[in-house]
Amino acid sequence: MKQINPHDQKPSFLSKIPSIAWIITVLATLAAGIGIIIGTFLGIATIEGFASMILLVAGYFYFRGLSSPVGEQTGSFVLAISIIFFALMGMSIDQPGNFLYNKPLEMVFCPPQTVLLRGVDTYHLLPGRTDIVQNFACYDLAGENKKELGIFEIIITRFVEYVVIGYILFFSTKFIQKKKS
Repeated sequence: MKQINPHDQKPSFLSKIPSIAWIITVLATLAAGIGIIIGTFLGIATIEGFASMILLVAGYFYFRGLSSPVGEQTGSFVLAISIIFFALMGMSIDQPGNFLYNKPLEMVFCPPQTVLLRGVDTYHLLPGRTDIVQNFACYDLAGENKKELGIFEIIITRFVEYVVIGYILFFSTKFIQKKKS
């Protein structure tokens, strides 16, 4: 039997890459990762519905895994915990919501003949610190503020919305996977 000398083997593609290319690749990867993190926070803070989209995409893939044959073995307790976690994340990250998510707030909490408007208040209470606060208020057609919504009303509504969305994502992914098989 012939023995293989390690020096006789062809060098792999990765071993042919010069060290400067590795340094550039690692630095570019780190910069891209930091850029994605900063961009995500900026998007959540400034783009209407950005957090909603991130949560929907992440929820879709997570609940897709739960509705797979392997995930179905976990049972209803894991589904319940997953829905609660998804709803808590949605409630805390997506307080501004979007037009669709804010419509239930308007229908439930605003008096008749008013519309819900969301504003953003920026405070500089301490040097080097900026606080951004969402404000939700119901305005009549003349532009008068008729009612301010409190944070409790918004948080409870967001939690309920994300519980419903979580169940919709779970059952829709389960339905899609059953249709495929």
